[in-house]
Amino acid sequence: HLFPMDFCTAAHLPSAICSGWTSASGGEDITVAALSLNSYNWLCLYLGAGICWLSLCLTRHSYKLSAGFRSRVASTGFDAVANDASVKSKAACMLRVFTDAWPATVSEMLEDTEAAHGMVFRSLMVTGSLIGMRTDFSALSPPPSSTAGPLEGFLVGLVHLFRSLVLAGAVGFCFAPSAGNDHTVDVLRETMGGTGNNAKVSKRLQGIPIFQATPVQQMSSSKRAEIGRTAIIGTLHVILSSCILSTLPLLELLSIFHDLYSVRLSFPYLLAARDVCVICWFSLALLRMLHIGAIFFALQVFAFHFITGFFDPQGTHSFRGFWAEYCGAYMFAQLMMLAAIASWFSDPDAFYALPPNVQTLALALAAMQGFWSLSFCLPNMSLVARNVNYSEQQLARL
Repeated sequence: HLFPMDFCTAAHLPSAICSGWTSASGGEDITVAALSLNSYNWLCLYLGAGICWLSLCLTRHSYKLSAGFRSRVASTGFDAVANDASVKSKAACMLRVFTDAWPATVSEMLEDTEAAHGMVFRSLMVTGSLIGMRTDFSALSPPPSSTAGPLEGFLVGLVHLFRSLVLAGAVGFCFAPSAGNDHTVDVLRETMGGTGNNAKVSKRLQGIPIFQATPVQQMSSSKRAEIGRTAIIGTLHVILSSCILSTLPLLELLSIFHDLYSVRLSFPYLLAARDVCVICWFSLALLRMLHIGAIFFALQVFAFHFITGFFDPQGTHSFRGFWAEYCGAYMFAQLMMLAAIASWFSDPDAFYALPPNVQTLALALAAMQGFWSLSFCLPNMSLVARNVNYSEQQLARL
């Protein structure tokens, strides 16, 4: 026995660790514990998040093959640069590609839903989101503490419910592109990006920072209607994307905090005893919190470049804001996959009831997932913190 039974009862330690994994019925308790890990909620979340991650990767690479992007790249002189050109020439050309050809936001990359890359994103993102919505997020957390009251259970249940419902925003996001047959964000940018000093502006819009210099009265009725449609769909677009990249990470953070609170009586003792299951669960919890912080940081950088560069005709902010937003979306998918993997270790009873080779496999897969997530998070957050500034050598290699 790892701990005396009276100590285990007082500290609410896992029963299997306290009892030495024996039962009078000859292993019935072990079977029940093993079945609790057979809940396929983690598989729904991991598979759904993995498909969403795949949609981002395939869309970015298929976008580079689109006719519109290739025509803009050709206008920068990229195809005319020789392989043996100087580092300075290659770097200058690559910077022109980033500045003039690359989209300013992930949304602009996805706005052409009839193109191949738009279809790839919509089909995979909708599929992954619907699979992820099948997840019972409450089943991914450690068993509730015996000291939890009804109010705590009610509030935690709401958090888990909204973790599932917010995923519906990803489905709606796919059907609210920033450009369509009767609206385009380019019109909004060109119209409101600044006017001449002699332009006649509306008195009603003088107090609104973005619209105060917009010559609405000089526009045709069709132009005003198009701007209005774009503003409406753009607002909906931003709300749905915020649900995915801001609201859900916040709910994940609340869930992690509650999980840490609910295991405060038992897990610290097991952690001190170097319990492998608990150590892995705590490590994944810290890694998830790191990703949440990185997502919020990336979105702040993106918001700065979006606000300051959206109406900039020079496009100097385009690739900087794009990469920050793309990294945030990429790490969001990784965050969901880490949450699924962490559920394997949330119940030591169920974990230790598994065969030893299955335990080893679970630990190895968790380590691989953690290493992959860190290998993307740390370098790219360092790049975003440097305002996505590349050296000449790096631009030349790109």
